[in-house]
Amino acid sequence: MSSKWSSGESLPYVTPRGVGEPDAWTAESACSGGTQRLIGAGEASPPSEVRRALSLSDGEAAIVRRRVMYINDTPIELTDSWYPRRVAAGTALAEPRKIRGGAPTLLAELGYTTRFVTEEVGVRPVTSSESDRLGLTDGEGVLTLLRTTRTADREPIEVSLMVMKGPRRIRYEIEVD
Repeated sequence: MSSKWSSGESLPYVTPRGVGEPDAWTAESACSGGTQRLIGAGEASPPSEVRRALSLSDGEAAIVRRRVMYINDTPIELTDSWYPRRVAAGTALAEPRKIRGGAPTLLAELGYTTRFVTEEVGVRPVTSSESDRLGLTDGEGVLTLLRTTRTADREPIEVSLMVMKGPRRIRYEIEVD
């Protein structure tokens, strides 16, 4: 018996877009007043869970894109997307500007096609810096999602760490054949 992830709320976020199409977040959230703001991009030291997911050695830097997602000008999510330097250095991923069609589209243009996606969901108290950016009070809970995107040979090409204001719901559908 084999199974594959056939659809779900996350699938559009790891799929390249067509020519001229906006990124998945912009397209999905447009009717609900959704926007995103890029608050930084460049080389940085990733947190340990990201370093492990990207198979980086201790002290090895990566490229990060930091965004805040909004609905009707209210911040609802912090998203840091991390890329190995061998994938992202010298590309638009390392620059503080919007990428037409989003990162999955650029990754595909660079020859990195997504084949496997792993998502880990958790709940924890908000940190003080997150509470400031999300407008929460200390001690409130946040939903975390760590998404690792890999190629057909299981090479990690992107790890996104999302911190979401509750309540949120994540839906998955699995096809078993």
